[in-house]
Amino acid sequence: MKRLYVSKLLGAQAFDALCPIRWEERLRLEAVLRDKVVAMEIINMSEELHEASNNEIIRMMRGMREGDGVDKAGELVKGVVEIVQTFNMLDFVMVLRGVDVQGIKGRIDDVYREV
Repeated sequence: MKRLYVSKLLGAQAFDALCPIRWEERLRLEAVLRDKVVAMEIINMSEELHEASNNEIIRMMRGMREGDGVDKAGELVKGVVEIVQTFNMLDFVMVLRGVDVQGIKGRIDDVYREV
């Protein structure tokens, strides 16, 4: 099953089929950056790249799976990416191991239940 998923979702055919989505998101990112440069605004590249990658993932999911639940799946992807990118004190301060100081464990549990 794993081989089938990998070949269908990550294979050359899927990669080529999703190329237009990646291209459009790249153009959208360039336009956003260009507009901010012209307006002389500060650009947070981490934020812009994060948004671009989320948009790309969600658009790829919509293109591959038509029907209900795709928007919810997109929200779950955003939630997972946000959790993964969050600095977790518990990874560095072992004394706090049993305490969910930042509420990250609760957010992980919420996303897990939704999935």
